[in-house]
Amino acid sequence: MYEIGSFPDSATQINQMVLRKSTNDGVSWTQYKPTAQESYAYAVLPHPTNDAVIYLGGYLVQSDGSYSPAIFKTTDRGVTWNKSGASVFTQSWDLIRVLECGKSNPNKVYAGSSYGLYISTDAGSSWSHPLINVSVNCMLIDPANENNVFVGTYTGVESSTDGGKTWTTMNDNLTTLMVESLDFDAVNRVLYAGTQYGGVFRRSIGIASAVEKDPVPDRIELYQNYPNPFNPTTVIRFAVPVQTSYRLTVHNLLGEEIAVLLDATLPAGVHAVQFDGQSLSSGTYFYRLLGGGSILTRKMTIIR
Repeated sequence: MYEIGSFPDSATQINQMVLRKSTNDGVSWTQYKPTAQESYAYAVLPHPTNDAVIYLGGYLVQSDGSYSPAIFKTTDRGVTWNKSGASVFTQSWDLIRVLECGKSNPNKVYAGSSYGLYISTDAGSSWSHPLINVSVNCMLIDPANENNVFVGTYTGVESSTDGGKTWTTMNDNLTTLMVESLDFDAVNRVLYAGTQYGGVFRRSIGIASAVEKDPVPDRIELYQNYPNPFNPTTVIRFAVPVQTSYRLTVHNLLGEEIAVLLDATLPAGVHAVQFDGQSLSSGTYFYRLLGGGSILTRKMTIIR
């Protein structure tokens, strides 16, 4: 569990951005302060597979009273922090509201600010200039196809199907354009938008493309399912370097095959398959990918 905010330093009484982390359901908390400068935190992004890596976003107050956006990153569980993107995030009266990353490619990190949506493809070492010049309030990445990106703004919802390279406004039937939050029903492929004063809107976004527009992989890979643990559905993604026959199956702890998710000839690329474990009891299961002379296995957990 993570909690962020700004609290006055006991010695200086200067407000500083603070991250609090609990690993025991909130019984106890460990506190981290990335900077001694007056600052405020608005977004936190834990790495999806490496708990030593955390991003924290917000703003720093300058000596003249203005403020500028700031992102801090730790790779050692909060012992040390480094500022990320100092040469890009220089706009006065701006702040980082949103931090997100792809679960299968966590090196691709998005940062949403008052002036646009930025992207880093090298885990925060460098940042692009805005992919889209809008004030970003919230963001969502499609778990079945991480090229599908949605952002909520004060002028509605913007969507991209190519990882942020091009954008389309999707405001049909939105009677209030001030979008404060987004959520996604992965089973029924429905996007929800929570608005300021206008209620909640929903929109079907159709079936995810089975193959993403990524470069052809150079080796076969089986990614960790997302979400995990899950109830009752999850998405399994894998990459294959050549066109041939592939078989994706689910097994119980005894090694018995209990489901065949895919058994077909597939082109080279990244593929995604949704698994519904509604009929299974809580516990640990394995999913296995066979093809191209390789056998890859990963573990997943169902929680009721």
